[in-house]
Amino acid sequence: MCIRDRVKRTLLPGSGVADIVDLAKERKAHKKSFFKIIIRYMVGGIFFGFVCHYGGASEEVFLAGFAVATAVTILAIAASPAIIMLGAGDHRYADDRCWLGGCCGVGRVRNTSDVISNFPFLWVGVETLAALSTHCEHGVPVLGAEGGRVQMTQAEVYGWTAVALGWCAVCFGSSLYHIVLDDQTLAADRAPIAIIVLGFTCIAIEERLCSLHPSTVVCLLALGMASVGFWYITGSAKPYYTTQYFGFALTGVLVISRPAAYTLDLYWGFGVLGYVVAKILEEVDEPVYRATGRLVSGHTLKHLVTAYGGHLTAVMLAERQAILPVTGKSVLANQVGTGLLGIFFGVAVLGVMDVIRHGVGYAHLRSLRRQPGPSQLDAPVIEASPAEGTKSD
Repeated sequence: MCIRDRVKRTLLPGSGVADIVDLAKERKAHKKSFFKIIIRYMVGGIFFGFVCHYGGASEEVFLAGFAVATAVTILAIAASPAIIMLGAGDHRYADDRCWLGGCCGVGRVRNTSDVISNFPFLWVGVETLAALSTHCEHGVPVLGAEGGRVQMTQAEVYGWTAVALGWCAVCFGSSLYHIVLDDQTLAADRAPIAIIVLGFTCIAIEERLCSLHPSTVVCLLALGMASVGFWYITGSAKPYYTTQYFGFALTGVLVISRPAAYTLDLYWGFGVLGYVVAKILEEVDEPVYRATGRLVSGHTLKHLVTAYGGHLTAVMLAERQAILPVTGKSVLANQVGTGLLGIFFGVAVLGVMDVIRHGVGYAHLRSLRRQPGPSQLDAPVIEASPAEGTKSD
C-alpha cells in the first residue's frame, strides 16, 4: 500500500494511533533514504572532481562522470518515496526565552534569541544589492587589465538579485515564524530559503558550466516557490528538500570541481562550509543550549553562521575580478548543462502531472494536516521528535 493510500486510510472510521505510528516510521525511513542520496552525490562528486583535477583527467572525463552522476541522482530523487508530515509541524526549539519587550507599550517577543538572530540577514541582503548595483552600473573589473571591465550576464544578475531579495525576505519571514511558530509562517520562512539556494545554484551553473537564459533562472526560482506551496498544501516535503539540499549539493560540486570565472573563489568554499556547519547546528539545537549553560542555542547560532556566510559571498561579489578568458563554459559543458536541466524540468513536469492525477488524494492529505481528528492527537509525540520534526527554516 502506497503512503498516499495509507494516509487516506487514517481518515476512515476505526483508524487509530497504530496507523499514525506506522506512517511516522515510514516518514523517518524515507527521509533517511533521501538524505543518503544527497550525501552520496555531494561527497562522490567532490571526490571525483578532486581526482580529475589533480590527476590531470581531461574535461571530457569529468563532464561525462558529472553528467551521469547528476542524472542518476535526479532520477533517484524522483523515484524515492514521499516524505509526508502528518498533523501540525514540530515547532519546538530549545531556547524559548522571552527577554525582549514588555516596556514602552511593546509586548514581549517570544523566542527572542531566535527572532533577533535573523536581523543580520537584512544587512546581508542590502550589501549584496549594493555590490550588484555597482557591478551593473560600472561592470566587473578584469584581472590583469588596468581599467578593463566586463558586464555580468543577465542570468548572473537575475541570480544575484534573487539571492539578495531572498536574504531580505528571510529576515522578516523567519522572524515572524519564530514569533508565531505555525505552519503558515514556516511557509513564509521556507520560501525565501528556496529562492536563496536556487539563486546560488543558478549563479554557479552560469559561471562554471553553461549559459542560462534568464527565463530558465525564473523557472527554477518558480519551482522553488512551488515546492514550498506543495509542502504547505499536502505535507509532502520532498520537493522542498530537493530544491534546498539537491540545489546546495549541485552548487558545492560545481564550486569545488569547475574552473572559476572570478577571483576570490575561496569565498565560495567558505559559503559552502558555513551552510554545512549551520545545518549541523540546527540538528544539535538542544545540546548546544545545554553546553553553553543556556546562553545560546544551536538554532540561534545557525542563523548567525548562515548570515556570516552570506556576508562573505556579498564581500566576494563586491571585490572580485573577472578572469578572462572563461575556461569552464566549453561547448561540451554547455551541452551537458542543457541536457541535465532538461532532465530536471522533465522530472518536475511529471511531478506536476502526478499532482493533477491524484488531486483527490492530495486533498485528503491537506484535510489530515489542517484538521487532525482524535486518532491523530496522540501522534505528535512520535511524529514530532526533535530529530524528525519539520523545523528546517
